[in-house]
Amino acid sequence: MKKIASSLLAPLVLATPLLAHAGPAIDLKAAIKAGLQSNQGAPASAENGTKAAPGQAIDSTVVTPVLAGLKGLDLGGVRLGMQAEEAKQILKKLNPTLHLENLPMIGDSVRGFVMTNDTRRMQVYPNGLDRFTVFVNEANNIFLVKRELMQLPPERHIVLSTFINSLAEKFDAPGLDTHGRSNRVPLYRWFYDMQGRQYYDNGGASPNPCREQSSAGNPLGYQTNPLPTCAATIHAMPFTDTKNQELVHAYQITITAPWLRHDAPALRANADSAARQRQADQDKVKENKPQL
Repeated sequence: MKKIASSLLAPLVLATPLLAHAGPAIDLKAAIKAGLQSNQGAPASAENGTKAAPGQAIDSTVVTPVLAGLKGLDLGGVRLGMQAEEAKQILKKLNPTLHLENLPMIGDSVRGFVMTNDTRRMQVYPNGLDRFTVFVNEANNIFLVKRELMQLPPERHIVLSTFINSLAEKFDAPGLDTHGRSNRVPLYRWFYDMQGRQYYDNGGASPNPCREQSSAGNPLGYQTNPLPTCAATIHAMPFTDTKNQELVHAYQITITAPWLRHDAPALRANADSAARQRQADQDKVKENKPQL
């Protein structure tokens, strides 16, 4: 099989398991529309978005109201900013065969969970592998959600044009400039700025409020040093095989809000607590003196 992908593109989140567990039938042609909230209406205005006050640092408190004003920014009903426990309930209702797993070993830098129908029993999945990866911040708010539908059997392959049209129906804002969109690109990308305006990656010098500030890609799938203009990103990647590149046998979609990576109030509370503990430790021994 041949992936429609480029080694020059920053890698997306984590490697995809190749096997999955047989379960109830899944309408895979409609799966990409799961939790569909059509992206209708004009892009969010400054009133629906936000503007940082002069001298105010960009953090989660700035981007949260922007995300709340954006429609269609979900996968399977899981939205950026949602609490982790609510997301687990939504996914279990979406597909009862999904079970909870811990994230792979990626250190202490990222917290979150995986829900998948993958049993790793080397079985063929008649309905494909359905896998959600979710990253959360210190307050358990979601800042990244990725959905992978892999290993689709031949009878559940999706025509590439249908896949692209489904992406457009779900994610495109009315009037969005997509002049560079093609059936033959390895990655479809959307961006949102801090006023809730949407942009599409048409290649070349397309406007991009989320342009990477360094050439080093993050294998976890989110920007660690985002521009202050970047509210959210969407990446969608289809996979086809060499026998018929008009048929999609697998795909993955990732939505991120890099400024939601850390929860500002939680960080401040943690810093205050640490400062109080340091002071308390000093107070306990403030009468002690060295033996000279």
